[in-house]
Amino acid sequence: MRDAVTITRALLQGVTVTYIGKAFSADGVRLDFTPRRENVPILTAAMGEQALRLCGEIADGVIISNLVPTAFTRRAVAIIREAATRANRRAPREVVQYVPGAVCADGAEARRIAKRSVAAMLTAYAQTASAATRAAMSEHGRPEDFARAMSRLTRGDAPEDAIDDRLLAEYAVAGTPDECLAQAERYAEAGVTELAIAPIGERPADDIARLGDAIT
Repeated sequence: MRDAVTITRALLQGVTVTYIGKAFSADGVRLDFTPRRENVPILTAAMGEQALRLCGEIADGVIISNLVPTAFTRRAVAIIREAATRANRRAPREVVQYVPGAVCADGAEARRIAKRSVAAMLTAYAQTASAATRAAMSEHGRPEDFARAMSRLTRGDAPEDAIDDRLLAEYAVAGTPDECLAQAERYAEAGVTELAIAPIGERPADDIARLGDAIT
């Protein structure tokens, strides 16, 4: 990641780059266009401690994976800020986190929709995600409830039975528009500056509209 950020930042500054790194190198490379703005922010996707520390040392922000409790986010932000301080630089400003969302006039219906989607994603992530992402999902927030829910899902229990509302709130924003806005505040308190809500209902445009109306 250090090589990629170093090369990319130099390219975006409009210079010719010659760089020899451990993973990536460049030999006399230059963009064939002039970037429309100077100092384009570079955000890195990071989950493990080493990657989070490196983000604090060289990046302008971090992107945190889907399905991660705010307890992990708070810890990740602290690691990034500590690394930035040690590197004698300002802490990265941007903390972007992805989260699935279901917004309905009927809060119970929104949570039912979210539980089905979250159950499918958690099951898939448990098999395919990186070790760091799996740890972030399972070891933060409500780890005992998470373990019980995954066991029930593995046995074939319905998502609505395996995942209770409190556990759902660790992995999704779901409910009425006002409930969703209140849940989004938890992410802001954990240090998130941009919450990327991915609608998971059958009519995602309607979910976006409901949330937008509540904001305005």
